[in-house]
Amino acid sequence: MVILENSVDIAVPPQQVFDYLSDLRNEAEWNQKMRSVHLLTGDPVGSGSQYRARWAGSPDVIVEYTRYERPDQWASVADSKMMTIRFAARVTPAPSGSHLTVRMELIPRGPARLLQPLLRRRMQGQERRNMRAIKNTMESPSAR
Repeated sequence: MVILENSVDIAVPPQQVFDYLSDLRNEAEWNQKMRSVHLLTGDPVGSGSQYRARWAGSPDVIVEYTRYERPDQWASVADSKMMTIRFAARVTPAPSGSHLTVRMELIPRGPARLLQPLLRRRMQGQERRNMRAIKNTMESPSAR
């Protein structure tokens, strides 16, 4: 298993950060690896919501929200033939606005298990870029 943990401070109120980031349909605005995402279960988004999503280099996967506790945390799980990804995020108040903490557990299957060290390095770099992109996107004047 590969565990990735990252965090960032964002100069935006916590509820705004939660509402924006907890809707997977917004990810394409800050993640250049997002190729497509569709909400399968309809609005409003909440625990049990499902998306069909695809990122660069991966097949379509179903992402299911296993926790949705507005305004501070949500979690999801996505299964593919290559791996299971468990994701959890928490938004807390910070002096500058919000503090976002993200945890991902990547559980490779079969031959993909042999690639764990490479997967850790590649995904950790990508997640650091994502944290910067989230901050930049949410703090930009056009986002307000």
